[in-house]
Amino acid sequence: MAPDLTATEVKILAALQENPRVSVSELANIVKVSRPTINKILASLVGNEKILLASGLNAKAHNCKLANVGINVPTAESRSEVIDILNHCPKVLNFYRTTDQANLLVTLCGEDEQSITSHVNCLGDLEHVEVKYSHSLGSPLKNMAIPIRIGDNSKTPCGRNCFECMSYQNEWCAGCFTYHE
Repeated sequence: MAPDLTATEVKILAALQENPRVSVSELANIVKVSRPTINKILASLVGNEKILLASGLNAKAHNCKLANVGINVPTAESRSEVIDILNHCPKVLNFYRTTDQANLLVTLCGEDEQSITSHVNCLGDLEHVEVKYSHSLGSPLKNMAIPIRIGDNSKTPCGRNCFECMSYQNEWCAGCFTYHE
């Protein structure tokens, strides 16, 4: 059992993992508690960020490619700026602080290997960022949700203009999942 989840919370999560579209009434029957109790528990779990409810593009089904990229950002201030950019990039699935030669490990997704290479190059173009290494991971072997974000069409979340980007112009990159022509 998870460290700070009750048995009822774990049963609710297990049912949601099995069928994310399960209704509150069905959850109440499965867990053997009332619908208001289910609603209260779910509101608490979501509100306290103990669980994430997410949907997205299935990376496995769409044969998306993944890569881990180790980057070094020299100062805490510049690292904070880079983390803010990474938080808004739809191509970044996650990132981690490391104690390796690179102080951030970034997991990227792309449509194909060429777009992954383009994303790695874009990371290296960020101010104060030095790409130390990148490892292609290929396509995921397990279902994995890639978030799709809605944004305005003027710029990407990192502030780039795709029409001015050589990777986009040369069709090495299809643009962000939020960028629409």
